[in-house]
Amino acid sequence: MPRNPCYDLLFEPGQIGAARPSIADPFLPRKMAEGREDEIRECIGCNLCVSGDMLDAPIRCTQNPTMGEEWRKDWHPERIPA
Repeated sequence: MPRNPCYDLLFEPGQIGAARPSIADPFLPRKMAEGREDEIRECIGCNLCVSGDMLDAPIRCTQNPTMGEEWRKDWHPERIPA
């Protein structure tokens, strides 16, 4: 059975901790696969995304203000108006 292409991206040495970076940039694997590293929104490790876990608060991200807004109709964070 063929392996998912994201597997190779996420499990190369140095790519194991991809959970928080994927919150900061949901298109991280695609951008890596396409060689668009300069477009990646980087996680700064502030832990705001996990800070609400014990408080039952919604997830938030300082680098991705659209995090948690996926329920909105026609949500496309990759489309930024010029």
